[in-house]
Amino acid sequence: MVQTKAKLPPALADLPARYLRAHGYDGAPDEAKVRAVNQVLAQLETPAHYYLIRLDGRTRLSLLPLGEILETLPGTDPVGALRRFVPMALARRALETETKQVRQALTRRADEATTGAAHARQRLHALAHEAGYRHAADLIMAHLHEIPAGATEVELLDYYTNQPRLIKLKTGEKPQRTAENLYRKAKNQQIEERQLSQRIERRETEAFGALERLEELDTQPALAELRAFRTWRKQHGLEPAAAAGKGPTELPFKVFEDRGFTILVGRNAANNDLLTQKYAHKDDYWLHAKDVSGSHVVVRHRAGQPVPAPVLEHAAQLAAWYSRRQNDSLCPVTVTPKKFVRKPKGAGRGRLSWSASRCCW
Repeated sequence: MVQTKAKLPPALADLPARYLRAHGYDGAPDEAKVRAVNQVLAQLETPAHYYLIRLDGRTRLSLLPLGEILETLPGTDPVGALRRFVPMALARRALETETKQVRQALTRRADEATTGAAHARQRLHALAHEAGYRHAADLIMAHLHEIPAGATEVELLDYYTNQPRLIKLKTGEKPQRTAENLYRKAKNQQIEERQLSQRIERRETEAFGALERLEELDTQPALAELRAFRTWRKQHGLEPAAAAGKGPTELPFKVFEDRGFTILVGRNAANNDLLTQKYAHKDDYWLHAKDVSGSHVVVRHRAGQPVPAPVLEHAAQLAAWYSRRQNDSLCPVTVTPKKFVRKPKGAGRGRLSWSASRCCW
């Protein structure tokens, strides 16, 4: 029996072995096994047909009927079988490779979009449970006449809950100024909430679209042909060159828009470095809360359009909000073109130096 197995042609050993197992070889008596092997050898030596088959995701030319039989060709014309097989195999191999690439890209896109939406939803949930800045400011203004001068905290009746609420005030700061700062914080919080809601909707739409394309790959019979598949891939912008050129559209920073200008805010020290060193252009404006740690803020330059003062003011508010001076009544902010910002040799993450700067707001 061992000698009989050794006679199998090495180049075709996997197909005959699988053919034998598919026809009950493993559980057959020894005599039946010998007969089965001899029959297969006879078929290999004098094939009645050539088979173009699809097995384990590959298109192959076989002397034995295995897997999905795509075509059956006469066993008397090996050259004709090869001529038919080669272009089909090349087309099938290209289809298999390209389908795998598109499937991987769509799966990755769906996963990344779902994760991005989940992170944005978590942040939105956290904001919803943070202190109600506008509510506190409204209480201060409604009870302004009841707040004694120089008070550092005051207990006011909350007209929503009809319960007393303790509100802290800054020493030396008028209650009107505290309310003004709270209204500003509420405005920034609303901006971030709106941005997060838009991001959630955009990322969920992207994930749903990727899952739809994956379902089409599995359910549309026409996509089993290379030409139809490539037309479909182009229609949905899934071509390799296009995908490489577009890249990810989601920036890894907090993104705000004001009067057509984009404002980017770093999330942490490493993210600050990425924003300032890799993403910011030399003509962008760069902002940072003065003398304290905080986020780097960049106002993207637009050719031929100077940045309006209200946009810089908005960016300065964001730089103050995302810094350790968040709760201060006054926060000086450094503003300078990005080309004047340098990272000193050996400086840690987020550590930069700058010149030709000015302070505002």
